[in-house]
Amino acid sequence: MNVNGSRFDLLLGRADWGRCLDGDGGRARSAASWWDGAVASPPVELPPRLPAWDAHRGELTLPPLAIELPGTPGEARLELEARRGAAADRHGNVYRIGPDRRTLHVTSSGTRRETPFWPAGPEGCEDERERARLDFRPVGEEVPPPPESYLALAVTCDDYLVVAFSAGEAERGFLSFDLVAGGPPVRTVWPAAPGFAPIDMAAREGGGVWVLDRTERADSRLLWELDRRLAVVSRAQPSITIDAAEADDFQPVSGAPRERPAVTFPGGIELTGPGGWTVEPVAVEAMGKRTVLLLDRDPVDGRSRVVRLRRGRGGGWSADASRWLDELADPAHDFVWAAARLYGHEERVERLFVTTSRGNQARAYAVTDAAAGFELTGATELFPLRLYGGRALLSIRGAASYDSGTGAVAWTPIVHQPRTRFAQAAELVTPVFDSREPGTTWDRLLLDGCVPPDTWVEIHSRAGDERADLLEGAASPAEAPQVVGAWVPEPRPHLRANGPELPWLRAEAAPATRREAGVGTWEVLLQSARGRYLQLRIRLASGSGTATPRLRALRVWSPRFSYPHRFLPAVYREDPASGSLLERWLANCESTLTWIEDRVVNAETLFDPRAAPAEALAWLAEWLDVAFDPAWDERRRRLFVEHAMEFFRWRGTVHGLQLALGLAFDRCIGRSAFDPPGKRR
Repeated sequence: MNVNGSRFDLLLGRADWGRCLDGDGGRARSAASWWDGAVASPPVELPPRLPAWDAHRGELTLPPLAIELPGTPGEARLELEARRGAAADRHGNVYRIGPDRRTLHVTSSGTRRETPFWPAGPEGCEDERERARLDFRPVGEEVPPPPESYLALAVTCDDYLVVAFSAGEAERGFLSFDLVAGGPPVRTVWPAAPGFAPIDMAAREGGGVWVLDRTERADSRLLWELDRRLAVVSRAQPSITIDAAEADDFQPVSGAPRERPAVTFPGGIELTGPGGWTVEPVAVEAMGKRTVLLLDRDPVDGRSRVVRLRRGRGGGWSADASRWLDELADPAHDFVWAAARLYGHEERVERLFVTTSRGNQARAYAVTDAAAGFELTGATELFPLRLYGGRALLSIRGAASYDSGTGAVAWTPIVHQPRTRFAQAAELVTPVFDSREPGTTWDRLLLDGCVPPDTWVEIHSRAGDERADLLEGAASPAEAPQVVGAWVPEPRPHLRANGPELPWLRAEAAPATRREAGVGTWEVLLQSARGRYLQLRIRLASGSGTATPRLRALRVWSPRFSYPHRFLPAVYREDPASGSLLERWLANCESTLTWIEDRVVNAETLFDPRAAPAEALAWLAEWLDVAFDPAWDERRRRLFVEHAMEFFRWRGTVHGLQLALGLAFDRCIGRSAFDPPGKRR
């Protein structure tokens, strides 16, 4: 309330702005979801595009649009065969599969140089038999084993590098390197019966890996869960028979015949086929102990999406698929769950980064991973990729990174480029404001935020003494303003010259830059809004789409303090047209004078150390010819100014010396310390 008795209705924060569709058209939306696109269509009177909510800044903006970087003639499309697999350990060392799939390379986090990792150098590869000089050797030439081809790899949380290999049709399995103790790898052979052709791997929480298997059938995809011993976790999975049961070669003379039992193996988690959850999964990423993300593609139309698999308490799996990512103009190539630093954010934020076969940028999605559902939102920030080879996306010490370079590979972090693009316009309708007085003349509208050049805000209002008047009135601004409930256009807001009212906007709205940046309090004098109830329609617009208005708070003042009614004779109000003009003209003066009167009335708070702003405490201390110790906190400064007379009264005494030492060193000093010595407990 100001000195004239006017009050204001406030919209501030996500919950308040989320009520901006209630009461219009009879369709209410939840208080936190209408800008997320997760609800039904808007009321008939609203346009299809609604404003967006900037959660980081706490402001309402135009909806951001994704920026699609055009391809260049020199860029070749990436195929899945270009992926080689890479992973980083906890120290930032990156291990990757070589271009021939027969070598492993490591990039040290210290030197940033890439060196061979496996097979080792000539000394390490020297034949054990030559070094031992065995007495017995084969008569004929030994047939060398088929060369190993490395398919995928991952670094587990317990510091093991697990590499899936294939040695022709003879042998397939995993090589497990101990990155702490070193030494040669431990070989784990996969059974020959289930066709095994891994295309991607991800570290499993608690040790072990997830393996996305293409299998020998082109239309089949399996997901394998391996524990820290690289044993298959077979809960809620069918089993397949590797060797059938057969009679034993040696049978007893009497009694039941003996037979060797059948050898079975878990069948894996079937992803495709009838009843499957995916179409063509191409990558896997872990998001917790019982949650896995799959990058899924539709080979028919080239669309992509992300599927979440979650294991229940009983061991069964359930799947939730995100929407089809139509903003991806090309099929998805790879993805990773990692963090990146967005422009304007102090801390890194976690996103799901997805690249396409075009390979010149990454899309960043915020993940809604809840029991009620799974969804991806965002993908409007620009993350360009330079010379992306398509080998791998990976997380290096939590940061999203990619391989850059055509020859030597450099692992480069994914960096946000602060380029923005917004929709041309967006509208919203506020809740119905209630002044609780029939026939109220609504005074003015104040918008706190930023309206940069080439952007603007349009306001329409409608008022009435009954709520039904607002819902049944004409919706078109072209209707006559005399119609109750009709939308009436209001003047464009103008920036206040005396600065913003919200404290956190004062630093942004410095006098030297306020006019250029458009930061501050924007004011609109409502022309003819009269009635108990008021509703506003706010339209945000941008000329070029490169900038957006940002609204942080909205305040509507009522009732208007009328200078003609209070201070002028009635003759000035006899003519309705001239009386209305005089009323609105003097209302501009009233706004400036009321602001000055408020400062005069509220000046008494500057002299109360309990209510004065923190920046006024040093000024109060100057009245006592005291300079604060810079090490004092705000509580200690308020305590001293409040009890300064008691402090000076005991100066030169033992009690005064105790007070001085307490103010300097006592962390828990309180008001009781200033009590006279005889009254303290």
